[in-house]
Amino acid sequence: MSLASLFGGMALANSALGAVHGFAGPLGGMLHAPHGAICAKLLPLVMDANLKAMNSREPDHPALARYANGQILTGDKMQPHPMGVQW
Repeated sequence: MSLASLFGGMALANSALGAVHGFAGPLGGMLHAPHGAICAKLLPLVMDANLKAMNSREPDHPALARYANGQILTGDKMQPHPMGVQW
């Protein structure tokens, strides 16, 4: 288990996990809540903030279209956005 934990930590330390994990680490320590639950709660909020920022800075960025049609989250171009939002 210690080796698996080490490898997991090494992978996470080198993967640039982003704002969700940046917020979830300190919040988990303060709230004594499970890391995964905090990440799950923050993910749609952080995605919304990131997409709004991208839309204002680069409205033609191809990632916005992939989010709008759900492809970036589901892998299926025909799926609607899971939060019912169009950016």
